[in-house]
Amino acid sequence: MSLAELQISYETDKKEDMIGQLQQQNLLHGIQIENRNLMVAFSIALLTIITAAGIWYYSRYRQKKKLNEQLELQKETIENQNVELTLQNKEKEALLHEIHHRVKNNLQIISSLINLKTRQTSDETTLALQQLNGRIFSMGLIHEKLYENENIGTIRMDEYLIELARHLLASFGESKYPVQLKSDCEPIEMAVDSALTCGLINNELLTNSLKYAFASDQTDREIVLSLKQHDQYIEMCISDNGRKNKLTPENFAKSFGLRFVDQLVTAKLDGEWIMRLDNGFHAEIKLPASKQNGKN
Repeated sequence: MSLAELQISYETDKKEDMIGQLQQQNLLHGIQIENRNLMVAFSIALLTIITAAGIWYYSRYRQKKKLNEQLELQKETIENQNVELTLQNKEKEALLHEIHHRVKNNLQIISSLINLKTRQTSDETTLALQQLNGRIFSMGLIHEKLYENENIGTIRMDEYLIELARHLLASFGESKYPVQLKSDCEPIEMAVDSALTCGLINNELLTNSLKYAFASDQTDREIVLSLKQHDQYIEMCISDNGRKNKLTPENFAKSFGLRFVDQLVTAKLDGEWIMRLDNGFHAEIKLPASKQNGKN
């Protein structure tokens, strides 16, 4: 091979090498451009995702903030309404207390007038007026308890019945042989209507014992008042140890007080009761606890 041919071959190889290097550089540059484009696309996608997430979280934040503002507004409105209702309830309770106080005072005036009248009447009329006065006192005592009680919906029956019984014993005046009151009453609360009815029942039965149970020469005079709470019913018992009382169907039919008690127990309170004579007069009354609407 001649020198010229070698020279040409060398130049050709050199150019081919340069072309190969240029191709490699172009390929590398293309790869770099492609990587750069991928990075740009990834950055754009990531930025888009971050922006979308930011917008979503901001939207949720705005919604939550708006909801919290609405809840706070509703809470403030409810609190204001509760304050207003509390004030109205206090005003109504104060008014009811005042009404009970006035009713009690009016009943006391009527009771005082009856007491004055008894001084000018016969013994039989006096006994009738005393029984009437007991009914009035039982109603007045309810209003007095309601006036003194913070809860104007219920009455403590043990306190009410014992105080009523003591008043009745005192209203029949002093005797040579005073009647002893024994009580065994559990602390039971009852709705006002039921309590008033029980008070009238006790008034009739206690008055019946005071009027008819004891012989004039009987020295050991005793009346027992009992009030018990059971699972399904309330038991109220009034008894005496009188030797004079004679209970017969004829006596029951003639006695307005006992017939009145029967109506109150059965019709008014949906209860039941029995009477018996066994070393005295005994009345046992059972009232359904669920119908008395008290906190038993």
